[in-house]
Amino acid sequence: MSTSSCTAQPRSPISRRVDGTRCLVEALAAAGRRPRLVHISTVSVYDDAAGPEYDEESALWATTEGAYGFSKAEAERLLRTAAGRDLASIVLRPPLILSMHPRSRWGPLAIARARTEEGCLLPFPELPYVHVDNLVDAIVLAANAPVTGGRAYNVVEGVADTREYLEVIYGAPGRAAPPIPDGAPRLRFAADRVRRELGWAPRDRWREFVDELRRPVD
Repeated sequence: MSTSSCTAQPRSPISRRVDGTRCLVEALAAAGRRPRLVHISTVSVYDDAAGPEYDEESALWATTEGAYGFSKAEAERLLRTAAGRDLASIVLRPPLILSMHPRSRWGPLAIARARTEEGCLLPFPELPYVHVDNLVDAIVLAANAPVTGGRAYNVVEGVADTREYLEVIYGAPGRAAPPIPDGAPRLRFAADRVRRELGWAPRDRWREFVDELRRPVD
């Protein structure tokens, strides 16, 4: 792959994610010394048709119908292709990430979106989550684990009631939380592999996160 193809402006969000991963893989493979890559993917890689219960072997998106999930699945497939090129890789698939960083999509930015958003930000009755600090712990474990070949792990700390979360983020700007659609599926992601193979033992931080969300912003 030429340098220009890695520095050119991507044409779409899909190409941005896929081409970015491809360029990184090319650079690491060329570096030698068997570099190790911990790739942060997402549980959104799973094809809706394979659910609502998923484990790490469930089918991934193979079409652009789920554009975000497809782009992340394509990036994972690149890593598996690169496994024979002297690149050691491991894949972590987190769900919704709990964080109070100002640019956190599901923290402060969710409250900002709830001020004007029409419809329901999370139209599912259950909310699988991982706190950012616990995700960092999983990344450290993955970086030092004797695992290669793009082996994947769902990094799910727990499951919460989406209604509570919606009441907090919509309540912050003084709005009523919208109803969760009738018949919305309960998405479940098995996460015993990461605990068994990597020794991940997260402390549940859901209540801590919700309490932080409820605090007024100075």
